[in-house]
Amino acid sequence: MIICVTNWKGGSGKTTTTANIGFALADIYKKKVLLIDNDPQANLTRFFDKQGCSWKKGVSWIEQEKMVFSEKLHYLAANAEMLSMEIEEEDAISYIDKIKQYKEYDYIIIDTTPDIASAFASASFLVADTILIPAEPDQFNVDGMLQTIKQANQVAQLVGKKQEIWLLPTKVNSRYAIDKRTLKLLRKNAAVSGYKCFQAVIHASVKVKEANATALPVYKFKRNCRVSNDYISATGELVRGIK
Repeated sequence: MIICVTNWKGGSGKTTTTANIGFALADIYKKKVLLIDNDPQANLTRFFDKQGCSWKKGVSWIEQEKMVFSEKLHYLAANAEMLSMEIEEEDAISYIDKIKQYKEYDYIIIDTTPDIASAFASASFLVADTILIPAEPDQFNVDGMLQTIKQANQVAQLVGKKQEIWLLPTKVNSRYAIDKRTLKLLRKNAAVSGYKCFQAVIHASVKVKEANATALPVYKFKRNCRVSNDYISATGELVRGIK
């Protein structure tokens, strides 16, 4: 399964979602996983390599090689050099062909740039079986989610491809009435529109920031905290299939 994690709104938790679900799939559920950093900001790459040494300088985006983090977890790095690359249509096609050749993985998860109109994002949309959108329960994030769905659908229609769209509520504060109302609206819109929404929610927690600062998934940083259990629950839901 190839999953593209994306949202037009920056700061929605794309990289954190990719890292925490990817690590949990490999470490807890013993799945073979390839994580792909397709964002020039390279935040996901820093989970594996804080110095950025895994990006091969002078080598194109398409030709970067897979790196081994553990037996079950591999990754493809990103770097700010991607910003200056001129991406042609044939580059996107080569990228798609390359990803499709990785048959040995149970899950390939792509962390994309917020610039959903870019060639990097479009290539990710085209190769994915599923679009996973982390969305914070506020209006800006909801707007970003809707714009992302629109862009993903436009790309899918160009090639006649049908994809599932999954919504993962993130940074939820269950004490706030506005968060509860927005979460209810997200679930209602998903049901009406034919999208799938995780039953698990990722609660707002400083532990996420602390874990990110140490380049660790939350469950490795603080195993028994609420948000750690949130990510593990969301991962289990993904493995079983989003209803």
